[in-house]
Amino acid sequence: MENLNSKYPFLSSAKTSVEESGFNLMSIIEKDTVTVERALDRILHAIEEGYIGPEHKNPEVELLSYPISRVLISLVNDPGLTHRYAWAESQTAISRFEQDLEIDNELKSITVSILSLQKLLSELNITKEITKKQDKFYISIDKYLSFIPYLPGPSWRLVFKELSEGKVPITLSELYKLLGVGIFQRIKIDLPLKIPREATNLLQLQLKTIQDYIEEIDIELELETIPSNLFPPCILSLLNRIDSNEKLDQPSLFSLFSFLISVNSSHATIRNYFSNNELDPLSIESLLNQLQDANGKPVYPLPSCNTMQSYGLCVNMDETCKNIAHPLQYHSVKQIMPD
Repeated sequence: MENLNSKYPFLSSAKTSVEESGFNLMSIIEKDTVTVERALDRILHAIEEGYIGPEHKNPEVELLSYPISRVLISLVNDPGLTHRYAWAESQTAISRFEQDLEIDNELKSITVSILSLQKLLSELNITKEITKKQDKFYISIDKYLSFIPYLPGPSWRLVFKELSEGKVPITLSELYKLLGVGIFQRIKIDLPLKIPREATNLLQLQLKTIQDYIEEIDIELELETIPSNLFPPCILSLLNRIDSNEKLDQPSLFSLFSFLISVNSSHATIRNYFSNNELDPLSIESLLNQLQDANGKPVYPLPSCNTMQSYGLCVNMDETCKNIAHPLQYHSVKQIMPD
């Protein structure tokens, strides 16, 4: 099985590969617990983190878990969850795609299985909509306008763009974001699916896990500015690692940015802090755009203490930590607990 299909399961070739594998929904649900667990894992990561988690070491498990996760999403049939799941799948895919292009540029030849820009444009049916002249990309105005409602921030408004022959000039970074929206639209368009009752009955445990997980993290927390001396130890540790110019992995960056957005840190504060610590400005903007809506509110909840612990980010625990279930509860409990 080609790894490209497991990395990008929305591709038409991936669908063909699933069919050729002899995919049988009922058989997998009844017998293939590993694939079902990875499917559930994709969704739980999507709910809390905005991406689908690390790839499974077995490409076939990774590929077949995608249709199973879509079955589960369809059975829950919650518009918010469907949107969040499809967005997480798309953002994971576009992140992998950026890495593929970097590999291709470095090697100057295809020595590994990667997704090319030409193939992705073809898959999204927008080959004629996006062109390149010298080092600049252009997208047709109609397609541009269909993508930007999903991207927060005034910089995407057409009034701030210079039109050229009915096309909008875009940077490479903007192209990635727009293609991410294209992938999101492709993944979401046919959800929810019609699922056999037999499958529904067999997936009750997984459905309950999803519902319980949503209820566990969907706590109403009042957004307020919190002084840094009341940040929880896990967040202070991440800030110290940034101060030391350590390159954080995706879960660490997600957790740190989500916390700062949740406590109403301004864009300028976040940008300036991370810029001073040598984090790529494009990465800062990308994370800010992904993790908050047009009103500056968090799109994805900050991981709970249990999840932070599973990431290995729960460090330097103090007495306050023992009395909370979520990092955003730290400051309020800290204020009422004696030193």
